[in-house]
This record gives sequence, structure tokens and C-alpha cells, in this order.
Amino acid sequence: MITYTIWGFLPIFWKLLEGIDSLELLAYRIIWSFIVMTLTCLCSFKKERLVQQLLVVWRDAKVRRNLFLAALSIGGNWGAFIYCVASGQTTSASFAYFCSPLFTVFFGRFFFKEQLNVWQRFAVVLLMGSIFTKLVAGASLSLVPLLMALCVAYYGVLEKQGTLDPMFRMWVETVILLPVALVIVWVTKMPLVLPMWEGNLLLMTSGAATALPLILFMAASKRLPQTVLAILQYLNPALMLAVSVFLFREPWHLSDLLTYSWVVAGSIVFVIGLMQHSTNKEDEKHDKRRSTTDGVSDHQHRR
Repeated sequence: MITYTIWGFLPIFWKLLEGIDSLELLAYRIIWSFIVMTLTCLCSFKKERLVQQLLVVWRDAKVRRNLFLAALSIGGNWGAFIYCVASGQTTSASFAYFCSPLFTVFFGRFFFKEQLNVWQRFAVVLLMGSIFTKLVAGASLSLVPLLMALCVAYYGVLEKQGTLDPMFRMWVETVILLPVALVIVWVTKMPLVLPMWEGNLLLMTSGAATALPLILFMAASKRLPQTVLAILQYLNPALMLAVSVFLFREPWHLSDLLTYSWVVAGSIVFVIGLMQHSTNKEDEKHDKRRSTTDGVSDHQHRR
């Protein structure tokens, strides 16, 4: 819950840096995330474990391709999110994060042949309704959130296919993105140090603001069922939407109300589908356990 709360209020942090160009903010975020993750990995991994992970990356081309695509996905998400906040479209960012779980379901069906129950199929239809409403209202406004949702969902697919330690993966992803940040620094001639110390402090904090929620999420994902995590993840866009409307005072139109009506309905149906799927799995485990116990009892009775 702490993780999703941090992500939900993260637009406030980036709003404090709205005087800086979005492209430059992306470069700062990559650089400081790289520094934070480097220090985190050095403190968290023993030398042998770190060398072992590095050798896996060096020897396996599939792992390198997976990491490269994951870095592009997370970098695209970071850039689009910063752009949305800086351009007064935090509402669009919340729309993207509302939609991403449903795109995750779609990718799960496409990449991993996961079966969708009736509730999940209905949720996907409702998602399509929200996207269609957005497109009718204005395609230019729907492109960025749609890109964000696709990046987040595809990043989840790549993470699931990966075999490396999650924290090490994130460090390698920042290493891959680092040349992009350095090119931005070179092309834009942006200063690495700002004149105001408050701005430098915020930029340094951007690395921690990026890494800390992900580290907490990795810890929680090992302890909580996936169904609980899937339900909790809606806290992020809900808080983001509240911040955009009540704090940033972004305009709220009838088209937004119609769009979010589809999204909220789809989210509720999606959660119901997850709960039903979890219940069915528990019932199957219970039935299997009971049949095993009955089989042992019959065997002992025959003896």
C-alpha cells in the first residue's frame, strides 16, 4: 500500500520541477536512478552473486534482448509520465494506469496463452469502450496514455519472462538507458548542476523516488498473493486522478466523465474476475488435497 501511495502522489514531486523541460527531467531521472540502483546493488549483493548475474547477462543473448526491450519500455513510461504531468495531463496519466491491468490481461493471453474467464473478457470490452470514447473526444489526447498503458503492460511481460534478480534487472535497465540520458545532456546542453540548491536536491531525490517504490513492490510481491497486488494497484491511478482534479485543478469535461465511467466499470469487473479466479484455484487445490487424502484412507482401509 505504501508503494502505490507513493506512486499515486508522485505527480506532486514532478510538478515541483515544472520549470525544467520534460526531456531534461527524463535525463535527470535516468542518471539519478542509475546512481541509486548502483549503490543499492553494491550494498545488497555479495560479490559472488553480482558476478554470477553479470555472467548470465554476458553469455545469454535472449537475456540481453529482454533487458533491452524492458529498458525501452520503462524509459518510455517514465518519459510519457513526466510529459503528462508537465503539460497538465495528469488525468491522462491516471487513465493509463487504470487501463494497464487490462492490457496486462491481453498480453497474458497473447504471450502466455493464459485463459480469460467471462469477467475478464467483459472487462476488456469495457476498456475498449473507454479507449473509443477517448479517441472520439480527441485522438491527440489519447495517444500518450495509450502508449503509457502499453509500456507498463509490456514491461510486466518482459519481467515475467526474465530470470534475473528483479533488483539487478532494474540496475541493468538503468545502465542501458544511461547513454540515452547522456545524449540528451549533450544535445540540449543542459546543466548537470542547477543554480538553486533546492532544485539539485529534488533532482537527486528523483532517483530515490523512482527506485524506492519499485524496491518496496518487489518485497511485497514475494509476500502477498497476486490477486491482492492486482486490487491494490488501483490505488495508484485513483490517487493520481484525485491529485490532478483537486490539487492541480486540471479541466474536467463530460468526455472525461464518460471515459472514466467505462474505466471504473471495467476495473470493478476486472477485480471481480480476479477474485473469482483466485477462489476457483483455491477450490481446485482443496479438491485435489481432499482426493489425495481420500485415496490414502481407502488404501489404508483395504490393508
